[in-house]
Amino acid sequence: MKLFKNLPILLVGLGAASLLLACEGETPSTNTDASDTSGTTDTRDATSTPDSTTTSNPDATTPLDTTPNTPDIETPTGSVKAVQAESEALGCNPDGIVNVNESVTLTGVVVTSPKFDAFTPAEGSSSEALDGYYVADQDGGTFSGVYVSIPRANATNYLPGQVLDLAGESLEYYCNTQFKATTVTEQGTVTAPAPLALQPSDVGEAYEGMIVKLANVTVLEALQGGTYKITGDLIVDHDFPFFLSMTVGQSYDVTGAVVWSFGAWRIMPRTSADVVKLGGGTASGIVDIESSEASTGCTQTGTVNVASDLDITAVVSSPRFDASTNLHGYYLSDGTQDPYSGILMTIGKSQNTNFAVGTNLAVNGRHVEYYCMTELASTTTTALETTELSAPAALVIDANLSNADFEKYEGMLVTIEDVTVTAVTDHAESDTDAGVLIDKDVIGAANWTAPAVGSEFSSITGYLHWNFDRYRVAPRSTADLVAK
Repeated sequence: MKLFKNLPILLVGLGAASLLLACEGETPSTNTDASDTSGTTDTRDATSTPDSTTTSNPDATTPLDTTPNTPDIETPTGSVKAVQAESEALGCNPDGIVNVNESVTLTGVVVTSPKFDAFTPAEGSSSEALDGYYVADQDGGTFSGVYVSIPRANATNYLPGQVLDLAGESLEYYCNTQFKATTVTEQGTVTAPAPLALQPSDVGEAYEGMIVKLANVTVLEALQGGTYKITGDLIVDHDFPFFLSMTVGQSYDVTGAVVWSFGAWRIMPRTSADVVKLGGGTASGIVDIESSEASTGCTQTGTVNVASDLDITAVVSSPRFDASTNLHGYYLSDGTQDPYSGILMTIGKSQNTNFAVGTNLAVNGRHVEYYCMTELASTTTTALETTELSAPAALVIDANLSNADFEKYEGMLVTIEDVTVTAVTDHAESDTDAGVLIDKDVIGAANWTAPAVGSEFSSITGYLHWNFDRYRVAPRSTADLVAK
């Protein structure tokens, strides 16, 4: 698994910020911000500048035209197209900064990405902290997207679809077009434009700053800093606060913003839902946790904190239930029925959550093995506006699997067919001839009567979990127990 946290990564989001550093002669050090959940760390030296001919990314072969060129497009005043055309007409310097226009406006542009950390200054610095977004002209077309930075002091948190009027300055930062906003006015909301489908070979200047979708691309190489080279020698990189985890040789549909940085065209996915593994699955990180040695090889008793500060994007697959006196529980999924694709999330009751099934969540938390039941202990959990991940239907699995095989489906909604109750325990759980118990973990004691010995079911459905050295199925309601 490649963690977004605490990696020495190269972010285009530092572009406008680095401009400030260059102007002020300040050397960047570790870039962290307690108010920013991305926790990005930047360990670049101030003398390391992006260059289209440097060896910082020797595999980047997609060309960049730095010569002045006026695009043959309509450029209405106040449009992103006008900003991009003006920048194109001046050309760019791959070894430095070109200040294009110190007073320019964008009118009625639509936000196309969530917020990300564009720049967090070093402690004690007088530099301005910046948040980043991508925005676009509402009518689309080539040259219609651009990177925007906004002072963090504005306390914005725009979502895709927010319409804005912006005033500020435009610049070419090492050949990446950027807009540094000084004033922002909200103008209602619209439906955010759909990602533009492109072939990898199409990616270039005309689509810079736009949200595009590349279908069926293959990961060619894992690169330094948790980035990946894909078909067309493009780089999948990370500006946004989520796990970016891809597998060499695997094919994906990848959606994200087009960026020129460090000598290569890069795609910046906005959430894990923008990285879809073909054949099922998304790069949410649940599979990485559930299939890890710490989970599948667990033998400890008690509570073991395996890893902390993990970012997961997932969909709620269960109703809320009482996990303990102080904790609520939800089962989460990466939206597939793949092995290891479900996990139990615990969250403090003091947070007063009540997420509905189907809600997409961004979770920061800890991987905990609670007596070898794998859990994600939430530190912060945010409901997302997107509905790209859907809660999967129950997966039919065989009865009487080995523990190692049951392990693959821990945390998932499963169905087992042709089940007979063989005993009822002192804790009102029904043992069965299917190798699992039926318990009340999700239903709750107040709504539960353990099925009696001899009860026969065409099927039982529920969340597979491990407790007291046995696998158990926790139904959502009595309707999940289908009698013969």
